[in-house]
Amino acid sequence: MNTTSTACDVLGQTISYATLLLGSQYRTYAFSVLIVKDHPWLIHWDRSGAIVTEPIKYNEDSSLFDFLVCYNNADRVMRGHNPTVDSPTEDKERDA
Repeated sequence: MNTTSTACDVLGQTISYATLLLGSQYRTYAFSVLIVKDHPWLIHWDRSGAIVTEPIKYNEDSSLFDFLVCYNNADRVMRGHNPTVDSPTEDKERDA
């Protein structure tokens, strides 16, 4: 991990975005792609932290493209949306 001031700023901003996303939406996890120069990484965020891939050599390896295709075709639950949170029924809304 690079510990220069700029790298720490980028890392802090990336963590802030993930925290904001997980805190403002009903998600169990989220994904992000961090691209620095010609090296992309996939990051899987959840409430306990993050899992980061090795840098992907997208000119040699189709992993990033494959992930994006799968993510595009995935349903809401597979994208990390919490299925237990939904709009209230009329009865629950009235009771509240």
